Amino acid sequence: MTCSSINSGRSLSCRDSVGGIKKVRIAEFATMTGYTLSASNVVTGITMSGDSSFYAYELIKDTSSYEEVTTANNENGTVISEGTLTLIFSKAETSTRNQIRAMAQKDMAIIIEYNDGTYWLIGASRGATLATSTNSSGTVLGDRNGYTIVINSREPEQAYEVSSSIIADITA
Repeated sequence: MTCSSINSGRSLSCRDSVGGIKKVRIAEFATMTGYTLSASNVVTGITMSGDSSFYAYELIKDTSSYEEVTTANNENGTVISEGTLTLIFSKAETSTRNQIRAMAQKDMAIIIEYNDGTYWLIGASRGATLATSTNSSGTVLGDRNGYTIVINSREPEQAYEVSSSIIADITA
């Protein structure tokens, strides 16, 4: 791997940033056979095997999140990025339970759609894995009943931005 050069700075951008996740798209990692990166490290193409696709999971606003921590180890000469995707699915249902079971059994490639309209690919080279799934009934009538799912990724690179122009072509 070629080492990157620090070759530019960063200006303050407009105060138009927003947080949160709108939707995720999930595919079995083994069905994503490749991806193409632009010179600026944006994914401009994803190749899927056969008729495989990413499947969209809509999320209730202001409930789900993604966090990525990049760690450099000077002694070992390594840099890794660990991501934690927390998804909230309201309402316990058999169909959701079955999807969560499938997620637990397979490595995944996941495209996260941020509320600002950008898309990010996690699990690009090693896959992402379901770490925990909690089904909670809530306590009182007004509580949420449903699932909290935590998915982890550990990659040699940070999440790649995905060009919005390819999303429709790879989503079922």
